[in-house]
Amino acid sequence: ILNACGKPSTGVNQIKSGAEDYVSTSNVIKQIVTSLMGLAEFQASRIAANPNNPNLSPLLAKTLLWFFTRWAPAYIIPSSNEYDSRRLESGNDGILAAWSDQDSSQQAVSFCITLCLHYLCYWPQETQVQEGGSELLLGLARRGRQVRILLMQSPSMEHLVNLHSNTAAMIH
Repeated sequence: ILNACGKPSTGVNQIKSGAEDYVSTSNVIKQIVTSLMGLAEFQASRIAANPNNPNLSPLLAKTLLWFFTRWAPAYIIPSSNEYDSRRLESGNDGILAAWSDQDSSQQAVSFCITLCLHYLCYWPQETQVQEGGSELLLGLARRGRQVRILLMQSPSMEHLVNLHSNTAAMIH
């Protein structure tokens, strides 16, 4: 679209083609994020089955958490303060709309909490992974009231709170 707008000889069909490219790019980005979620779920399930498996990578876990720490606060219920509100209200805004409705945002938040819970339970000795999970949850909690409500509605949050309640005395 930027190329089309930058040339005075650009026709309407070329601009429409640019808009279609934007939609297809948004779909590719959604697929990449979904694939990374799948990879993280797969690794978490393998960790749950055998946390001492030498083929599992704490560095991969740390990297995935790093990505989700940056992705989740920006794309789960995006803030109209940070983006043009007309883009959010248009309904066909591609990547901004992907995790902005109630169902998709709740699924994404639940995914993040469950992933952190797995890492906390099965890799407590991996401090960088623990820090990454904490940063992800903190980033979501700082996001705003709507996201905090989603955090509290997730069944995994109850498990996380119970884990903390049961183990806090052992740590301190």
